[in-house]
Amino acid sequence: MKVLFIGNTLSTGGTSRYTTNLIQSLKDFEELDFDFINLQSYYELPGKYMKRLNLIRKFPKEIDFSKYDLVHFLELDYSIYGTLRHLRKRNQRVKVIKTSHGYAKKEEIYSGIIGRLVLKPITSYIQKHVQRNVDAVIYVSDDQREFFINEYNLDRDKTYVVYLASSFSTYNGDIQNLIKKKDKMILFVGRVERRKRIEMLFEVANLMSDWKFKVIGHINDDAYYSKLQEMKPENVQFLVDVGDDELLTTYQKAKYFVSFSKWENCPVTYLESISQG
Repeated sequence: MKVLFIGNTLSTGGTSRYTTNLIQSLKDFEELDFDFINLQSYYELPGKYMKRLNLIRKFPKEIDFSKYDLVHFLELDYSIYGTLRHLRKRNQRVKVIKTSHGYAKKEEIYSGIIGRLVLKPITSYIQKHVQRNVDAVIYVSDDQREFFINEYNLDRDKTYVVYLASSFSTYNGDIQNLIKKKDKMILFVGRVERRKRIEMLFEVANLMSDWKFKVIGHINDDAYYSKLQEMKPENVQFLVDVGDDELLTTYQKAKYFVSFSKWENCPVTYLESISQG
């Protein structure tokens, strides 16, 4: 069987870290014949609407899907929607699977008139269409699976749960000694975007001026990041797109890990922080 995995490996996001870890693990299985396509370049294009349009119309035309028996998308609803349309037009039969990581209440995702009146209904329609028309959907929690089965009236037999794991091995030294040596530092890890509510971290930092605060993540929203820079307290430091070695070291040094997200499903960062004391 020839398998194609399609994902986006922008650093520190839960889905992208899951994608990176999965592809690295699959390389150990010599009997598995697979290719991996990284859609990171599409997500680096300017303009959120142009990105989505390219994922629907341009991306599927660049892939020879006839070479594969199975195509596994790691999230990426717009590219899945475009692929399903592409395959249907060409009467090609390829099994398509999606791994899903999120299930926020729709009213919590979109802001602004364009977001609520245009992007929300389009994205909702595409998500519903994708989950109903792929051959299987893999979720990362039982609650998430039940949410989508009820939300979109899905066939339960085509839905599965594969639980997430930490990107790092559990600290194998003296954990009590590690905890004693931790810095007076509070850590946030995740994408820099509005739903993460990093400004709430600033409120805590202002109340704890003798503590250090670090924010590690990829900038998903430039305007939001600029606003945060204007209001950032002196004891808060941003580290953008750090490597795994530095991220691991920072987890081990931090006294506390915090999150102020409007919503999360089963974030890998929680598991990573627990694994490092």
